[in-house]
Amino acid sequence: MPIARWALKILIGHLIIDASENKLASSLRRLTKRGDQLNINLLGEAVLGDEEADRRLAGSPSVDREG
Repeated sequence: MPIARWALKILIGHLIIDASENKLASSLRRLTKRGDQLNINLLGEAVLGDEEADRRLAGSPSVDREG
């Protein structure tokens, strides 16, 4: 893993969770069980580009999509 990617993962890895259907529910349960309050933002087109953002949104589990 390149050093910059490794450093970024160390610095902000605890702020990002996997939104895939098989991992999101367990991550949300674990966080809310500890009493953490959550502000969930999906990466959007500004970061990913329109096509990739649409692909990820279509594959995401149902979440409140107020924008």
